[in-house]
Amino acid sequence: MREGSSSPVYSAPARWLHWLTAACVLALIPAGFVMARLGEGPVANALYELHKSVGMTAFAIVVVRIAVRLTRGAPPPDQGLTPFERALSTWVHRAMYALVFVMPILGYLGTSMCCAPVNLFWLAPVPLDISGSEATAKAIFTAHKALGFTLAALVALHLAGVFRHAVIKRDGVLRRMLPVR
Repeated sequence: MREGSSSPVYSAPARWLHWLTAACVLALIPAGFVMARLGEGPVANALYELHKSVGMTAFAIVVVRIAVRLTRGAPPPDQGLTPFERALSTWVHRAMYALVFVMPILGYLGTSMCCAPVNLFWLAPVPLDISGSEATAKAIFTAHKALGFTLAALVALHLAGVFRHAVIKRDGVLRRMLPVR
């Protein structure tokens, strides 16, 4: 256990994967909002390609993250959490895991059905060999967008919890996920 915390910290791989996931999500959400509002053109195309590449990267990271969680486990919830905080934290984390797993799959399916090939960071072509109608692709992208708004709301809730624990309560909960110094 680290000093000042009533619960042990997450493993180093879990912490690294958390911050890599956070970086991806914090890039994907604003890029998604901006690219959807731009008209067609080179800037929009570049944002779409970047969004697809970062989304595929986030998917790979979350798959590894789930494997690490299943094999290494996680520390128990901090003992200082109220039952409401514990339930809310559990629900928000599970929902974020699910969305970061499902959203890239939906993006891939929709892109496969309608769009130009994807090149992972403009370097490696990614096969898009799933067929479907334009209507199906549109429905998939509608779900992808709705889940994006849901993920943005959950990230805001998560950050509010971080702020509450770090600034208001100052209870050391944040230290469980910070890199070791």
